[in-house]
Formats: sequence, structure tokens, C-alpha cells
Amino acid sequence: MQATWFIRGKTMDGIEVWKSNTLLNAKSQWSVQEQKLFNIILSDLNEEKGKQFIIKKKELEELLGVELRSNELQKMTRSLVKKGFSIKLKKNAWSDIQIFSSIQYIDGTMTLNMTEEALPYLHVLKDFTKFMLKDVLYFKSKYSIRIFELLKRETYKRRRSFNVPVEELREFVGLNESEYVRFSDFERYVLKPADTEINAQGSLKFKYEKVKKWRTVEEIKFIYEHTGEIKVPKEFNFKEFNARQNEKLMKIATDRAIEINTRNNWSVTPKEYLDEQVRKTKESKPDNMYGFLVRALEEDWAGFEEKRNLELNQISLDDIKVIPPKKKENRASSKTKKPKKDFDEREYEDYEALEYKLLGWDQIKK
Repeated sequence: MQATWFIRGKTMDGIEVWKSNTLLNAKSQWSVQEQKLFNIILSDLNEEKGKQFIIKKKELEELLGVELRSNELQKMTRSLVKKGFSIKLKKNAWSDIQIFSSIQYIDGTMTLNMTEEALPYLHVLKDFTKFMLKDVLYFKSKYSIRIFELLKRETYKRRRSFNVPVEELREFVGLNESEYVRFSDFERYVLKPADTEINAQGSLKFKYEKVKKWRTVEEIKFIYEHTGEIKVPKEFNFKEFNARQNEKLMKIATDRAIEINTRNNWSVTPKEYLDEQVRKTKESKPDNMYGFLVRALEEDWAGFEEKRNLELNQISLDDIKVIPPKKKENRASSKTKKPKKDFDEREYEDYEALEYKLLGWDQIKK
């Protein structure tokens, strides 16, 4: 008899994911929702080993934090059945593993059946990485999940930092050869969103540095700053709101900061964005402060992005070197001003007689 299990309870506190490092290191190209669903399945595999996983649509929506339409759910199940992992065995040797043999959806319940080939990688956990389920369910970017798993994997080695070649990191997060070829694009769409999301989430703090050879970035150096249990950062913890409301504010502010950074190639922090929306909310003095703040965060009622654009495009007067114009001569005075003489002026007693001679009038009379 096959074992089946369900995700029980609405809170994610205490639910862990144990993921085989062989599986974690394998090549894969899964969407953010597919990765989250797979981690939900793995979290229950910790307790009971089986070949089948059953979950209700309503429960899945609550865990993922989205509303799934029937066509979206069907698209996800079709994609999952086709996808798997490519596991490197040794040099020039690999194994492509399909995870799900079939997925059924009937009357609001989804049943996922796993292949025999995948079971050893799901159940036999000699070398694995452990993290909290709620950590990965928080992320919006699929690259954030992969980089978070990479950071967690290295944490257990008690390392303060580690380097990863850029090409290896591209492969790890699931990029193909034609995606984000330029490093500036790779940093903008992969590294920066992961940096923002993971550090805002709270359970793991890190920073990264670019290691160059000449002008080419060849490696990324990841440096740990802090690790611990997930908690709402102080700047997102308002005493007026409960824990669930504070978590929602944290998520919205982080999502919007990522969108703004991606759109403009900036490095805006969620706190910077939140501070402006809080200021706008306090100025407005609404009856429902929480509802107003949520809408302000979602729609940027404080005009944060527009203001930042103006600030960045404005040239400071201190940056302009003012060169005083040369002093011009007063034309009116220059006309009346007599030139300097470098000769002795001859004096004439009878100017009329002189003029008479110069014009030749004296010859005419003769």
C-alpha cells in the first residue's frame, strides 16, 4: 500500500526541507512556483517515505501565496511531468532523472506520482542541505531560491566565504547559453534580486563581490554576514500591526524594491522604499492605517520612483565650475575716449586758412 500524506496546518513554523546535495547540485530549469511546490513535497518526505503526494488546491494556494486558475494549474502540472534533473556522475557522464511519472487533478485535489528512478534521490539522504520551508516560500525570484540553497549548502561547511565561477553559477541557477550573456544583465536580473530578497528575508545575511581577471568578471565571491532563524526585520515590525501583517508589509516592500531595481538598474533597499510610504501614510492620517499602507506600497503613492529619478538626473550647483566672463569694455565710453598720442601735435593758428588750402580753393580763384 502506497503511503500518502498532506500538508497540515496553516503555519510554516517548524517545517523543514531536507534536500539531497546530489539533487541540489543537479541542473534544472524550474519556475519559481515549481521549485516551491517541489520543496513542499520534500518537506513531507522528511516524515514519511512514499511514492505519492496529495494536496488540495486551496491549501497549495495558501502556501504559495497566489490564486491558481485551472489553466495555470494545468500548465504547471504538464510542465512538471516533463521536467527533471540532470545529475553529473563524473567527467563526461551524467544521468537525466524524471521526477514525476504522472500528475492528476480531480475535484480540487492534486495527486503527484513519483518515478522509481527519482526515489533514491528523494529518500536516501546521506549528504543533504537543510532549511526552513517558509524561507523558500517567501521568494519571488526563481534565482533567489537557487542562490539561497547554494548559500545554505556552504553554511554547513562552516565557511565565512566561498567563490563560484560565473559560468558554474549560471549553470547552477538554470540559465541557458543565450540568457543574460552580458554580465551586467546577469547581475541585474539574477544577482541583485537574490541579494535583495535573501537579505530582506532575515534568516541569512550575505553580500557578494565580483572577482575580475583584467576587465572580465570570472568569479563571484559570496561572504556571509549573519545566519539565524527567519524573523521580521525591525524596520518592518510595527507595533500597531500583528505578525502576519508585518510579514505582508515586508514582502510587498521587498517585491517592489526588486521591481524598481530591475527596471532602473538601481540598488534601492526595501527599507528606503518602505520609509517613503510610511511617511505618506502618516501625512494622510487615514482611518485604516494598515490598508492605506498596503495600497501605498503596492502602488507607490509616495511617488518614490519618480522622486528618485529626479534626484539622479538633477545636477548639483556645487558640481558646476563657474568661470566668470571677461570684463567687457563699455562701448559708449570707448568712443569718447581719446587714444594715447605717441607724437607731438602741431599747433595751427588759422584753421580756416589751412582748410582753404587743403581743399584747393585758393587755386580756383586764381
